[in-house]
Amino acid sequence: MQYKLHPEREHARRDRWKKSNAEKIKCHSAVQYALATNKIKRQPCERCQLTDKQTRIVAHHEDYSLPLDIMWLCELHHKERHRELKLEGTKHQLSLKSATSHNNFIGVK
Repeated sequence: MQYKLHPEREHARRDRWKKSNAEKIKCHSAVQYALATNKIKRQPCERCQLTDKQTRIVAHHEDYSLPLDIMWLCELHHKERHRELKLEGTKHQLSLKSATSHNNFIGVK
């Protein structure tokens, strides 16, 4: 609970996050507006089918350039999806690194 002891640090951290995540904020705002104006409705979790009456359901963006292209996930599956994406990113980086090393080894540029 650092933010309770040092609220100024939390404000500074939040400001830095906002500056470096403008596209995410724009997407979150678009979803909130669409929900508030009934353009979209919160759906059950796409993985376990729990509803917002049973647990918190959040909008997950795979691509922030598509603000209303969302997956509805419970908090548990939302965290799980981020872990999957992190692993996929790691695997992708490793495969790129491996391919580059292989190409360098066989002389491909």
